Amino acid sequence: MAAGRWAVLLSVLVGCGGGDLAPRPATPTAAVERCPDWVHESSGGVTWELNDDEDGIQSFTGEVPGSDFVAFKGAGAIDAPIAKVANVLIDTTRHGEWVPSFGGMRVVRDLSENEKVIYRHVLTPFIIDDRDFVVSVRVHKEEASGHLLFDFTSVEDPDAPVQDGKVRGVLHSSGYRMWPIDDGQRTMVVFTIHANPMGDVPAWIVNLFQTGYARTNLENIRKQAAKPDVAPHPRVQQEYEGFTPRCVD
Repeated sequence: MAAGRWAVLLSVLVGCGGGDLAPRPATPTAAVERCPDWVHESSGGVTWELNDDEDGIQSFTGEVPGSDFVAFKGAGAIDAPIAKVANVLIDTTRHGEWVPSFGGMRVVRDLSENEKVIYRHVLTPFIIDDRDFVVSVRVHKEEASGHLLFDFTSVEDPDAPVQDGKVRGVLHSSGYRMWPIDDGQRTMVVFTIHANPMGDVPAWIVNLFQTGYARTNLENIRKQAAKPDVAPHPRVQQEYEGFTPRCVD
């Protein structure tokens, strides 16, 4: 029973989580390239297998070479502009409203305007130790596509040492990709995550119970972004004013 909470544990890392699954294409021209298939394409040696496809959300799992823990991916449209969706992730003061088992977080250090090291505490059932993670978070606009990226990976930091009573988990290369669709009224979100919660829970149990995470994550973001008091992030709003796709499907 406790093992089923591992999907909940992983959701804290990225919050860290209807409509068409892809942006409606513009008319191709000679100057505009075709888009990669960011939802289905293989990456990092991982070939994605579809788990489910309902309510405009697709979720996938993929075996990672050299790892006992599977990676997973979710993709779906959010009925809110990109500046509001981004702020759901950026505004950590409100993560407790939508991130399950959120035990708190703090900024360990600022590396730059767009990159921080953060510490996250994840609550777990009393029969197993809580988990925590020290993660580098980088938010940036990809030059080639114009998409907004959130990149996450575990790091070590002397100001966030391992604590008694907690198991330090490891988050491998993970993150969100998002871009405006439907004339900026909605946002397409694709995320991937590959994590090892460490400790003595067998990998097969972790893999079994995390398959529903992708859907839960995107559904929670949808609900949070729909709240009227969730404001758009000012810088993201300015950056994506009049956004023009740099490639077409």
